[in-house]
Amino acid sequence: MSSPLSSIKSVIIPTTDASATIEVPLGFRQISITTQPLNLTGDTSGDAYLVRIGFKRFTSSNTGYGEITLDIGQDEPILDAPVNFPRGSGVNNARAFVVTELVFSGNDFVGNGGSLYYESVRGNTSIYDIRYLIARAHKAR
Repeated sequence: MSSPLSSIKSVIIPTTDASATIEVPLGFRQISITTQPLNLTGDTSGDAYLVRIGFKRFTSSNTGYGEITLDIGQDEPILDAPVNFPRGSGVNNARAFVVTELVFSGNDFVGNGGSLYYESVRGNTSIYDIRYLIARAHKAR
């Protein structure tokens, strides 16, 4: 187990951790995968991508809850995924979490890119062994 990233509020999901794994398709522009923050950038407006994020996590709360967002610098993120925890807290209750979301690549995503964030809503969360897999589901005409 690598060292966990602890989150009291909102943090950028890291890519420089030795345990982070990133897989992206051809034609997917990706800026700065070796520095913080990871900036995902769509190739063409109108494309659609499946973004899979997985990690191990534990919480300080019996009713822990968090959210993953992909922030493109607009009022609303283009990805907003809940992270629920099984009952129990602490490192002995660490569990794997995986979510796959469909992300539409509009002009803002192509122009600005987006940063992935994790926010602890209830409890303090630790995440580690982070994996990203991104696949293009649709190519714009």
